[in-house]
Amino acid sequence: MKSVLWREIGKLAEVHLFVALSAISLLLVIVPEAIISPSNASLFRVLVLGYFAYGIMQCIIIMLLYFDDRKGAMFIALTFNILTAILTISLLPLGSSFFGIGFFISGIISLIIALVRLNNYMNYLEYFTFCLQPMYVKQQSFFARGIYRTADIMNSLCRTRDDKTISSEQH
Repeated sequence: MKSVLWREIGKLAEVHLFVALSAISLLLVIVPEAIISPSNASLFRVLVLGYFAYGIMQCIIIMLLYFDDRKGAMFIALTFNILTAILTISLLPLGSSFFGIGFFISGIISLIIALVRLNNYMNYLEYFTFCLQPMYVKQQSFFARGIYRTADIMNSLCRTRDDKTISSEQH
């Protein structure tokens, strides 16, 4: 299963990279100056490659959420957001030639962290799947029981009203 997962991630990255490089070559080489001004061409290249890393990272986050690794997914997302903010703010004084570099670097770093986290999680998948399950059902708190009962009462009132409406329409 692990080899299939990595093979599919590799195929996903290949297709994503092909689309990114095609977008760069089509918009900057084949159709020059028609869509993007020359001053924004370098920004476009950096952002397309940054979104490549971001897209693969998001797919890995979805995989981690599928395997119920919520802490890992949150850590990766927070790492990306914090790195993007810090790097973007720190690179602003260097001028417009460095716009997008913070996003690109944080995307690459977060992608590497996501790959490492997924690999570590997959190494212990059986443990996380079977050993971390609760052995008993937790008693709901008083507050949660009250919300559940209120929702149940409201649901039964709606059903009763709908049943009366349906029976009156049939006669």
